[in-house]
Amino acid sequence: MAELTREALESTIRRKVERPLHATLVGDHLRGWQSERSSYRVSGAMLIPVRELLGLRPARETKERTLSLEGRDVDLAFHDVRRYLDDIARIANTRAIEELYSPYIIFSGPELEQLRRIAWGFVTRNTYHDWLERAGLHRRRVLEGESLKVWELLESARLYLSGTHVLKAGEIDSNLATLVERYECWWLRPFLHRQQVQGDAAMLAPDEVKLLRYDLEGLEMRLHAAHDHAVLPEGGGSITTLDEFLIALRFKDLDGDRADHGAA
Repeated sequence: MAELTREALESTIRRKVERPLHATLVGDHLRGWQSERSSYRVSGAMLIPVRELLGLRPARETKERTLSLEGRDVDLAFHDVRRYLDDIARIANTRAIEELYSPYIIFSGPELEQLRRIAWGFVTRNTYHDWLERAGLHRRRVLEGESLKVWELLESARLYLSGTHVLKAGEIDSNLATLVERYECWWLRPFLHRQQVQGDAAMLAPDEVKLLRYDLEGLEMRLHAAHDHAVLPEGGGSITTLDEFLIALRFKDLDGDRADHGAA
């Protein structure tokens, strides 16, 4: 089945989401194990209308829906920019950061580049704790037999390596396929291939789980070492800067809304 084009995705998003600021491709594509079975997961920020902000209409800060485009599932998850900024400012912000810095940009504008510059201040040495917790959750599910899904193994490995990379190199790489090459984790290749061929039906054998315990422990040790020698600062993100960015966007949107109504 053919891949969806950026133009087709953008056209659909702009029909379904009011005032989108940017859209990035996340999910399996970002993680590096997309297959013909994978849905397209799209994340982005939007501006809810001024009337909703003022309470003149019910406010909907989140727009989530699944639709079909050329026979492929497309999952949309757009948040009002205020909530989007809140997710970035949290201590446990690595999921939001990964999606914001996805290299798969469907469409954007100057707001995305400005937002990325501001958000980088919240990519600190302390993100180590969130990478560790997220990776550990999937690791436990595999090793304790709660799930034998291959994707759970891959997600645990990906998060350990993503955290290691940002702490060591000061840049975001969320793609397991490239991380396997960077860090020579060749043992992950067969599982990555299995996931790409079989999709979410791919399973682990019990004897594989016994061996994986040691491999995952090694990835955790890499993350610990990267934290000890991190190139990232302890802090630096400014809530005030986020607030000023949001205020400027709101005023710009209000001016545009006035102009539209004046022209009408």
